[in-house]
Amino acid sequence: MDRTLRGLYNKYIVLHLDGTPTQGHYFILKPETDKAAVEALKSYAHATQNEQLAEDLWQWIKELEKVLAT
Repeated sequence: MDRTLRGLYNKYIVLHLDGTPTQGHYFILKPETDKAAVEALKSYAHATQNEQLAEDLWQWIKELEKVLAT
């Protein structure tokens, strides 16, 4: 089976910077290689109440779109 078509599955272990385990579920995106991830970042930037985070995301999205366009 093509690994890119597997659907949702556990692929990563997410830890705090100090190495302690995290609680809950995480969905990790890799927008440098996944155009759908860029669209997800756009949605998040629109939805967040955190203005600084939104600004940072829009800047990152601009940079990603330049890279993905080439």
